[in-house]
Amino acid sequence: MLSNEAMRRFVSDEIPSRDPQRVQRWRLFGSDGQTLDPTLWPGARALRGESVNPGLAALHISDDGRETALRIAAVPVTKPDGSIWGAIGAAYELSALERQEVHDLLERMLVDEQSHSRRGREGSKR
Repeated sequence: MLSNEAMRRFVSDEIPSRDPQRVQRWRLFGSDGQTLDPTLWPGARALRGESVNPGLAALHISDDGRETALRIAAVPVTKPDGSIWGAIGAAYELSALERQEVHDLLERMLVDEQSHSRRGREGSKR
């Protein structure tokens, strides 16, 4: 499993649903608020071919006992023959999503991406 520095706070070398030593640090919740079995977590579902986006509410407990509220999403990565090759997952820290500067950054990125997409479409029409 590959992960960036921010994600390494929450995961080891295995996806949480498959890591028996760290699975106890996680609680993921369904739409009804009930705790889900690890077989229903986004990474496990993505490895079965299901996209879980925008993700599920989760709670992670760190080594020092601090709890972090997250939203966990995952999508499958397929081979050309359609079989599952792996998954890409993301953990969004909910407190970060509440900050105005994060919303401003996301808005700028969206505007930039839309501008880039328009230029690409216009270039392909020529």
